Amino acid sequence: MKNQNDLLIKFKYLTENFGNKKFNDYLLTEETLLSVDEWLYPELINILLPLLDTTCKPKEKEYSLLLIKNIVNESKFICKHNLIKLIPAVSDLFWDTKEIIRITAKEVLFLLLECSENNDLIPFLNVVMNTFENPETTPEAIDKLASCVFVQNVECAAITIIEPILIRGLK
Repeated sequence: MKNQNDLLIKFKYLTENFGNKKFNDYLLTEETLLSVDEWLYPELINILLPLLDTTCKPKEKEYSLLLIKNIVNESKFICKHNLIKLIPAVSDLFWDTKEIIRITAKEVLFLLLECSENNDLIPFLNVVMNTFENPETTPEAIDKLASCVFVQNVECAAITIIEPILIRGLK
């Protein structure tokens, strides 16, 4: 237990230095992430979320996106229960000034959309993704999503995916 807390403290320290040009060790941070037990991933996500803010430095955003990508690849289940926080933060980076951040945000968002584990939404993930990339396609996306018949229980993760589209459509 103590070792895991030490790793969490180390991870937080390393992420706080992403914007520091003199001390910036992404590989060590990634190694630390992979050493942490899965049950601590929600804490790691909470550490990374503020670094996805549009006002953060480019390296902070880029490295945080890459680390979230690692977390998604390690545990879709934990990400599923954090989609409500992750999707808005990642989708806000679609219009970042740095191309690497835009590209990485799109990759990470698509992985996050797959975490919902709702089989009824799978055929619509490309429509949802396209709507995040091109907001002017919102009316067409709403029409397509209206044809979705949910056989599976609709959980928070599924609603989190379609919520931004519905809100944009209501505006």
